[in-house]
Amino acid sequence: MPINESAQYDKVCRGEFKRIHQRLDKLFIDNGSESFQSKLNRHDQFVKRLSTMMYIIVVPIVAVGINSVHELIVVVMAMIK
Repeated sequence: MPINESAQYDKVCRGEFKRIHQRLDKLFIDNGSESFQSKLNRHDQFVKRLSTMMYIIVVPIVAVGINSVHELIVVVMAMIK
């Protein structure tokens, strides 16, 4: 006798899906303690701040380096002449 699909779902899958949903709810719903989503948001904010700080630090260093190389080339060219 064939099993109805709805009955098969109720028998096999419903409980498993319920357990999976409960676990996901614990991960993604902030219930007084820090949730997984809160940790991801904090990490994203940290990465944005870090990239901004790197830009603020690296750009002047590169500019000073380029200027130093240019000055060195000018000095060497003056010495050659």
